[in-house]
Amino acid sequence: MAVTSAAESSPYGPDRPSLPAKLREQRLETVIAEVERIALRLFDQRGFAEVTVEDIASEAGISVRTFYRYFPTKEDLLQVRLRREARALKSALDERPLDEPPVRSVRVAFAQVVALEDPAHVGRWIRVIAGTPNVLAGVIGAVQLISNAVIRDFFAARLGEPEDSMAPWIWAAATGGAIQAAYIRWHLDGGELTQIMSEGLEILERGIATAAVPPAAKASGRNPKRTAPSPVQPISGRRRAQP
Repeated sequence: MAVTSAAESSPYGPDRPSLPAKLREQRLETVIAEVERIALRLFDQRGFAEVTVEDIASEAGISVRTFYRYFPTKEDLLQVRLRREARALKSALDERPLDEPPVRSVRVAFAQVVALEDPAHVGRWIRVIAGTPNVLAGVIGAVQLISNAVIRDFFAARLGEPEDSMAPWIWAAATGGAIQAAYIRWHLDGGELTQIMSEGLEILERGIATAAVPPAAKASGRNPKRTAPSPVQPISGRRRAQP
């Protein structure tokens, strides 16, 4: 009879965190989320530049020293939501069927993630960033390194692309752009965030080639004839004669 070690039989084996470690992680995430919530409320009310770390720590009931243990800078508070969203998106993508078109997988998974978010919290986050131009670059950079990286890794794994391939980066950038456009549309016009997000990614899923049909062609019911692009002509002082 095979002998199973305690580490192998335990749900907290060598590759899994122990129960105390999981509880510590959960408490840490709870504290971080609460400080983030308080900070965003203060930023929204007074303006990002007018709120100090001391203000946030006092409102949250923690010391300034404790604040800096969680957040290296005040700006890092604006990345908490991105990291939380990226973790949730990765988990949702891991559950999608292998035979599902990749962009559809992202659309469905992201809709699931957005449905769990508090719209008021998301709206406050967007208002703070939109009203503070000097933090915008940092947030955009974080989107590239955190959120888009999850989508890039998913595309690379699902489509069997090598790690150094440019294609997953391009697909992730396009998908991330559609996501940000949906957020902006929702922020400006209101509506149901989950529906707007799903519609935005569905446009990307259909592709530019099928959507970019001139209005005249749509009205006539005919697709314009697609021709191959002309070869690039060499740059020179004289125009080269065409054969």
